[in-house]
Amino acid sequence: MLEHNFAIFCKTHRRDFLRVKRLLKSIEQFNQDQIPVYISTPLAEKKLFEEVVGPGKAVWLADEDIIYANPRVPRGVHEGHSGYLIQAMVRPEFWRLGLAKNYLCIDSDSQFIKNFYLSDFLDHDGIPFTVLHQNKDLLSMAANRGKPKVIQNFHAECLKIKKIFKRNGPDYSYMPSPFIWSSDVWKSLDEHFFNAPEQNDLGCSF
Repeated sequence: MLEHNFAIFCKTHRRDFLRVKRLLKSIEQFNQDQIPVYISTPLAEKKLFEEVVGPGKAVWLADEDIIYANPRVPRGVHEGHSGYLIQAMVRPEFWRLGLAKNYLCIDSDSQFIKNFYLSDFLDHDGIPFTVLHQNKDLLSMAANRGKPKVIQNFHAECLKIKKIFKRNGPDYSYMPSPFIWSSDVWKSLDEHFFNAPEQNDLGCSF
């Protein structure tokens, strides 16, 4: 059984510890429903994290424990990669720990500026909201500034995803962060797409 219906999760590293300290301070100030908070860092950075951020501000997790919760991941897969790629490994894999049915995946440099509640992320039945749009602001700006490749690349990426899921219709963007993610959705994707031999071109499975 999952421990929480909703949680806040942030994967960070040593260069962002002061930023995540500010984030946690804003959460402490505005988190009206006491939504649990999890922070992950490389195992080797735990001591520095506690020195900079302070104990008890969030539940600390090791990046390695999250990455290797996936039984298909070979040992050492995270070694020698950039922080950006490690983040891409860790963030969507948080669900495997069974800590939350849904979670807000947030960046270290974010902060809350007013009171927030569970109802800002979940409907009355506990279903997470999905934030999506057609990226009209970006596409309009690109057109006005004579950047056709920005428009072409956006639609090309959307087309790839739509082909995978056999979906027609408008091109949607889910950016920028933070993201509201469902562990059930990640589990379904893992079982039906990421682990399927014919879906190796997804580039998401290990």
